[in-house]
Amino acid sequence: PTQFFLQAGSFRKSDDADRVRAQLILQGQNVRVESGNVRGETWYRVLVGPWPDQQQLSQAQKQLAASGYNNLLPQKRQRP
Repeated sequence: PTQFFLQAGSFRKSDDADRVRAQLILQGQNVRVESGNVRGETWYRVLVGPWPDQQQLSQAQKQLAASGYNNLLPQKRQRP
């Protein structure tokens, strides 16, 4: 099954990602930070979700945009 997420940011410092994560948790969102290697550097992505379908993803995106999160990158992933 596919899951949908919104990427709320990508940061070089884990503290920056944790700060955004905390702000989103205070808004009642399910949030996690995952690290990844990009061109030899570690980056920390803040992911909101998951949602089971694109309709719920779209609703969440509108809700977060109303709270000032405008540059949200939708992501689709296969559940392990």
